[in-house]
Parts: sequence; structure tokens; C-alpha cells
Amino acid sequence: APSDSDANALKDSFDWCLEDSVIPLPKDCRCVCVSLKKRPVAHGVVTWWSTLFAESADVDETPRDTSTLESRTKRRAGTPEEFQRAWAGAHEQFREKVAN
Repeated sequence: APSDSDANALKDSFDWCLEDSVIPLPKDCRCVCVSLKKRPVAHGVVTWWSTLFAESADVDETPRDTSTLESRTKRRAGTPEEFQRAWAGAHEQFREKVAN
């Protein structure tokens, strides 16, 4: 069971609406759009889910390749070398801050 603080946070996390589907649906069908806010792992960190439900859930769901999502490819840090240089620079700044 969620803690009281988690339960209170969840109250403000749900949003829903009924809207016309952007994909063809059988006649007289409706689409329910549910938006959930994920608990952040750290400030500025984006967590990408390949499925909506946990693997342990008894749901037939095809995982999605999240590496091809347009919004994700725009966030890429660059090449592995660029990432290593950025990491090394940040690590050096951290060491200097801790030393002072």
C-alpha cells in the first residue's frame, strides 16, 4: 500500500478526458486517454517505459522500442565521446567543490 504522502501525491497525478481518436476505431467506439505522472528518479532525469504495465502483470502487451521516439532522440547527449568528456568535466568540478 502507498504511504500517505504517496497517496496524496497520486491524487494530483491523474488526468483524464474523452476525445476523438486519432486512429480509426470501429463505429460508435470511444477512446479513453489517461495521463499519468511518473515519480522522477532524479531532477532532470527522464525515464522511458517500453510498456505500460510491469512484466509481472498478466497483460498481453507488446513492448515499444523507446529509442526511436522523436522526443527521445532530440534529448540525446551526443556521441559516447562527448558524453565521456561531459562526465569527466562534471566529475572534476565535483572534486574541486568537495576539496574546498
